[in-house]
Amino acid sequence: MKNFIIKASIYLAIIYTITYLFYIILDKKFNSSFIICDKASWNQHLKNKHYDFAVLGSSRALNTINNKLIDDSLNTNSINIATSGAGYAENYIGLYQFLKNNNTISSLWLQVDGYSLNTGGFNRAFNEQSYIHLLSDNTIAQILYQHVNPLKYYCWKLIPFTRYMDYNFRYSAYKAIKGGYTCKDLEYDKTNGFEAKLDSINDLEKITYNAITYNFVSEKIIYLNKIIALCKQNSIKIILFNSPEYIKCINSQTNKLQLDNFY
Repeated sequence: MKNFIIKASIYLAIIYTITYLFYIILDKKFNSSFIICDKASWNQHLKNKHYDFAVLGSSRALNTINNKLIDDSLNTNSINIATSGAGYAENYIGLYQFLKNNNTISSLWLQVDGYSLNTGGFNRAFNEQSYIHLLSDNTIAQILYQHVNPLKYYCWKLIPFTRYMDYNFRYSAYKAIKGGYTCKDLEYDKTNGFEAKLDSINDLEKITYNAITYNFVSEKIIYLNKIIALCKQNSIKIILFNSPEYIKCINSQTNKLQLDNFY
């Protein structure tokens, strides 16, 4: 029995060492090249730039504020770093990482709404798959710890390779070893991060708008305040805006006045 335990321990130690070395190689690749050609990865590769203003928020900012059109009209230089399905915690990560990458902005346009404060405001509460390669950053690691299962989080920390196993559809070891994605000529490069999405009135009419009463989740308010504090810390003027909503959607919001007064 003793010999078995010794042999099993040696075997596990060898397996752990191999996977850890493989993790180090992959982690370096995932932090230096595109993980996949999507908006979150595109945002994370913006470095050493200055913009007059940046737009931050969920899809309601991503698909609403046409930065290229604004820049062409007003002779400004702006960027849209909004991502689909992102609440205030992810918005904070996005702005924090953007500034950490030595980007600067004069002002931030932050999209606000009831969905960002409400329980279950998005289809997916938190998109941790977009940030697990950034776990070496203590600030981002703490945010992930608050939004994922603790057992999963500690597994990622103790056996780092498992974080990429969990989301192998996004973190492709094969692609990383082959040099990663180039992601050349992305539409975001041409539109300054804006993503057009056209819904017709007929599409909006097909949706059932059930009555909704927004609640004000304290954890989400905390991250809203963190975004404001980060802007103050970096002398960034912050402007809150609400994207247009379809009239039937507005009428379904039972505490719309309370929501407007909060902001």
